[in-house]
Amino acid sequence: MVNLFEREFEACGGELGWLKGLAACSQKRMQHLDEMNRLLAHQPWLFVAEDIRLVHVAIVMAHTHALCSFAEAFGAVPVEISRFTNNLAFTYVDFYTSTRNDTTKTFNLHEFSWDQHGYMILEEQYQELIAKLDDKFNLTQTLTYKTMGEYTDVDTSSYRMAVWNYIQALFGIRHDDYDYSEVNTMLSKEMKTFIKTVACYPHRVTEALRTSVMTDFKNSEKVHVMLMVMEARLQSELLYFTRTLTNYDRLERTMLC
Repeated sequence: MVNLFEREFEACGGELGWLKGLAACSQKRMQHLDEMNRLLAHQPWLFVAEDIRLVHVAIVMAHTHALCSFAEAFGAVPVEISRFTNNLAFTYVDFYTSTRNDTTKTFNLHEFSWDQHGYMILEEQYQELIAKLDDKFNLTQTLTYKTMGEYTDVDTSSYRMAVWNYIQALFGIRHDDYDYSEVNTMLSKEMKTFIKTVACYPHRVTEALRTSVMTDFKNSEKVHVMLMVMEARLQSELLYFTRTLTNYDRLERTMLC
């Protein structure tokens, strides 16, 4: 995937020296995107108003992060990442542990959701793009062939919901109307470990971890699970971003008054 992005960058006439890493980038404003990228990727709940000036950039970043999870889940060839960030030590931390002693609150979807808020905010500027993203979210959540391994005529809705909601819970996003004990019923401890690693630490996915779960699943079913991981993570980042955008706009209007 990195190689693909590099080829596209070159095809668009990008300055090839930039591909050597952030240190080689001549524009400081591009280097400043490093912090924004880290926050979106690892701890989106730390977003503040100063980070929301580049909406399109944030969408591209969030999509790329989700694609990385998908690629690593299936054994992508590792690449040297030190040239892409100035702070390798900044990684995902458990939301509920990291926010225990500060004012960060759980993201309540009853108060701010993708359907009623996030989608509408981004659609104002990128109608066609956001419509396609929304279609992906809906398709990934509802797609089913009613099979699970060799079993047929299976209602997989509870399983799909458990996967999606568990991923978003890892990023501090909760559904008021969902019984989270269902996650433990639907997902084994090994499966939760795998999903968390793919969503939050994709570079740590090993072959042993990969082969320890979904052993009876068809390949197409494994792909579907990974698509859910990818899309749930993407939506999580966009939810935090759009909520911050809303708060920033509200603050600006207050100051003008």
